Amino acid sequence: MRLFIARDGLLPVITKAESEIHQLKEKMMEVGGVRMKAKKFKVDSLNESIDAANNRIVQAQVNQKTAQKAAAKAAEAIVSLEEEIVQIADELKTLQASLEEKLVSANEVKKKYSAAERVLEDMASKVEETKKLFDASKEALQKIRGVEVDISAQLEEDSKVLSLIDMLLSRIS
Repeated sequence: MRLFIARDGLLPVITKAESEIHQLKEKMMEVGGVRMKAKKFKVDSLNESIDAANNRIVQAQVNQKTAQKAAAKAAEAIVSLEEEIVQIADELKTLQASLEEKLVSANEVKKKYSAAERVLEDMASKVEETKKLFDASKEALQKIRGVEVDISAQLEEDSKVLSLIDMLLSRIS
């Protein structure tokens, strides 16, 4: 038993209790009978108290070691978590910077898209104007061709008339 209770300054108390037990045993041998049973009961009671105290001491030591191990693990976990928090904060800063760059790029693309839409609208307007001009030119060309066909027909007729006049003149002369 002395192996477990030698810690924490309990050795003098235990030594004293063992000494009392030894003395009581000697007195019991001397007295005998009822007195001996009472003393034996007292000795047994003291032994039980000592055993219970030893058990509590051992349990307290086990609990203390367990708590120390748990505290050490918790401290390690806290350090690890703090390092992870720092790492995540750095990653967050990097991601925020990247997001800001992408937002700037997106705004530039949006501006270019808006400018391209305006150019496209202008071009569509010009294409529409050109189409109207082409349609008007086509219509005018068709009228000119109609006039040309009429003139060609008139020329042909006039040619026939002239040929006839030439023939008539050649017969008259």
